[in-house]
Amino acid sequence: MRGTAGAAKAAAVLLGAAMIAAACGGDNKGSSTNTTTAGGGASTSASGGAATTAAAAAATTGGATTTAAAAKGGTITVALPDKFTGYNQGTSAENLFANQLVTNQVIPSFVYFDDKGVIQVDKSLGDVVKTSDSPLTVDIKINPQAVWNDAVPISCDDIYMYWIAQNNVLMTTGSDGKQTNLFQNATSVGFDQIKDVTCSTDNKTATIVYQTPFSDWLGLITNQGMVPAHAVAKLAGLSDAKAIRTAYEAKDMATLQKIADAWNTGFKTDQGLKPDVMLSGGPY
Repeated sequence: MRGTAGAAKAAAVLLGAAMIAAACGGDNKGSSTNTTTAGGGASTSASGGAATTAAAAAATTGGATTTAAAAKGGTITVALPDKFTGYNQGTSAENLFANQLVTNQVIPSFVYFDDKGVIQVDKSLGDVVKTSDSPLTVDIKINPQAVWNDAVPISCDDIYMYWIAQNNVLMTTGSDGKQTNLFQNATSVGFDQIKDVTCSTDNKTATIVYQTPFSDWLGLITNQGMVPAHAVAKLAGLSDAKAIRTAYEAKDMATLQKIADAWNTGFKTDQGLKPDVMLSGGPY
């Protein structure tokens, strides 16, 4: 839905508004249809939204594109194929199509597929550049203006959290006495081939070094599991997102258990929506 023009862009804006309405409205009891008031309570950011959410809706008349101020207020009703159960698409429990229809509009994704099925980089959010083949090294350069909707910058901390939650390095002992992953992720494909992620001094560049080549390196940095690291840190009782890096590098298992518990369960909707945790870094 991104990067299109004219009527197609207008359709994308309307569809996106409908999707986020599903996240914000209704109580999801016995129905997957939600009704909400659009506009007044909507949150936006200066990240991926710069490319996909304009302050105007485009309309095409006689081949010409005109721009009008976006309307505020009103009611949108949208049907989902199932209930919206969670914000964190990276977990096995919340990796559902119905959830993705909602989170596509709020969780930042450095890459996306265009209307021809070709993978693209959302340059309004940042850039993804391969800098070496041996070892495979990729730099993710984040737009300095990219922020979560609580004004906290989108940073390397978010990518670092994204990696450690899905690389299957950290293990714990389950109630049955067997070893299991500390983070209950939906997949480790690609993440388990990453040797290390390092952050620049300004926290705006993440350098990813692979242990072994991964052909789909460009498609790895999507919105599935890209949750705000500072929200995870808050849920885990940590001072800030950098404390996550410190705990991982020191293999502080007591702290990492708290981080994993926060990542695994802190973004579920069964306790209601949490505006200070379920943040937007996307178009809505």
